[in-house]
Amino acid sequence: MDYSHHALLLQVNDVVNTDISSLLQSSVEYRTFSYEQCKVEDARELVRLAHQRPDKEEVQTFVVRTNFITLDAQHTLLKVLEEPPPSTKFILVLPQQFPLLQTLRSRLFDVTDNNKQSEAVVEFEDFISQSISDRLAQIDKAAKGDDKDWMQAIKQGLVFYLQTGAKENATQRQRLEMVARLLLTRGSANKMLLEQLALVVPLASKNEKR
Repeated sequence: MDYSHHALLLQVNDVVNTDISSLLQSSVEYRTFSYEQCKVEDARELVRLAHQRPDKEEVQTFVVRTNFITLDAQHTLLKVLEEPPPSTKFILVLPQQFPLLQTLRSRLFDVTDNNKQSEAVVEFEDFISQSISDRLAQIDKAAKGDDKDWMQAIKQGLVFYLQTGAKENATQRQRLEMVARLLLTRGSANKMLLEQLALVVPLASKNEKR
């Protein structure tokens, strides 16, 4: 399939392992950048590299895979995605439901399969609607069963929660951002991170609208 737009957006359940071969074209030089969290310094480096000509082909495409992009990083990428160098294109691979700035999203051509809706937000809202003891019991069950799919859904739901009006104080929010950043990363103590999430997020009704 031919996607000629200079910047594509693909939102998926598994940022690291999702196959994007259908988006790749021949005679294009590809470079992959993987971040657990894309920070402003990472975005600045992407902008710098985007203005360098590719080594072998006429066009290069940067495949950027990340589970989280800070607001400062999103602002940094705005101009290069609005007026990219003629020799550089982008493919951004992000989690389902990750809420990009509207100004940034408007510069991207969304190739996500809109018919395949993520259940991450629903899963997260169901989780935080439970009592603390029930949350901890669910975490214990997921940890014993090594249920990475559930953990990934909770992580994606937490990212959405943090960017759509979380009501915690600054200290609590900092702890939740740490959970969102570290959960399911290499060497992380997933059960402990989820338990911290369970204890920090206030109880919420299943019918509460965020």
